[in-house]
Amino acid sequence: MIAIGTVRDYSDEFEDQWIRVQWLAGYKNSFGKEPVFSKQVSKTNPIKDVIYVSDEKLIGGQEFVQNSKLSKVTNLLSQSSENCLWKSNFVHPDYQRQGISTKMWIYQKDKLLTSGIRNVEIWTGEEEYALSFYKSLGAEFEYSYTQVLCVEKGVRYDYQYDWVKKKMDVIKHTPAFKNDGLVKTYIIEKHSGQSIPQNLAVIESQKCNSFILNIG
Repeated sequence: MIAIGTVRDYSDEFEDQWIRVQWLAGYKNSFGKEPVFSKQVSKTNPIKDVIYVSDEKLIGGQEFVQNSKLSKVTNLLSQSSENCLWKSNFVHPDYQRQGISTKMWIYQKDKLLTSGIRNVEIWTGEEEYALSFYKSLGAEFEYSYTQVLCVEKGVRYDYQYDWVKKKMDVIKHTPAFKNDGLVKTYIIEKHSGQSIPQNLAVIESQKCNSFILNIG
């Protein structure tokens, strides 16, 4: 399916479509367990999100957050307002591999430069299409680590998604429930040569790759 559309700034009328398409595209919170059910628009972030629209249907979106005196959003770059975080990039699965992300980036890049942005920090997993895309823009690899989700050994657990609260809970079965009925989880950034504490069992892990894209 070919999408013929335009890139424009995000507006609130597209909020529901943003959330839906972001979910369909597989953009989720940590460990891919929890879909994103809200469109958060920061009043202090001067960079407007961009969207790709065809026949008034949102096909894709990109979100960037600029450093400010009140909030440092980048991990590798300084707190300078010349730096920003590329927070999200998604395209509806029916329209992927059509260069839509590139079209949105070209549009957004001009706005970033006008805003004084010179460096963009990017975080992504091991998906080859994502790695290839960011590298094609000139992003340079910085380093990687493995993010590990753990629970205490001897604890049976299960994921239970609460569609009312719209959150993922890890439910504790044995031994006895704690007062709140939830397992305490541990998220560990495992770097090369680092071991997991012996009292913890690994539920899931994912590799995180960081890139820096200089645009100015």
